[in-house]
Amino acid sequence: MLGDLSKPSRAARFRDRLRGNADHNRDIGMRFADLVALPLWSVDPQADLGKLAYAAGLLCYRPQLDQELDGLTLRSIARTTGEKLFDQVMEATRPATSNIMASERPLPTPAEIAQCGSALMDRVVRSSQPDKTGADTRDAPCGGVTITEARAICDMAYQLIQQAPISADREQT
Repeated sequence: MLGDLSKPSRAARFRDRLRGNADHNRDIGMRFADLVALPLWSVDPQADLGKLAYAAGLLCYRPQLDQELDGLTLRSIARTTGEKLFDQVMEATRPATSNIMASERPLPTPAEIAQCGSALMDRVVRSSQPDKTGADTRDAPCGGVTITEARAICDMAYQLIQQAPISADREQT
């Protein structure tokens, strides 16, 4: 009726696996909690990480972009990533965390925008891994961004790209 009491219950076996007490747990590199902590974009095989980095960088530099009056400068930035992505980022609700970059800073080059986005993505992924090792990014253009801010920016960039996918070939105007 009660079954074999010598065998641990399913809950007990699960608890042991989570604590690392089960013999079969040695082969598992990641636990469920580790997988849940990973951002969706980092495990999406179809995510274009280059576009995502650029969109995250644009969101991070949004205060400077909003204040820029030089159309030629804005056009060169938009052409680097494509008009659609640039417009999506500029028309999106400004993230609450976008005030982290001082608006007095000069407008970054397209390469600096991409570098900033890549640094944000790297910090988010490293922070969600069990060992949390990696290079220090305080010297990166967006090194003052907290992990929480970086996660919010990268997730918003991913959502923007997912809402209105951008074609693989960049627009030229």
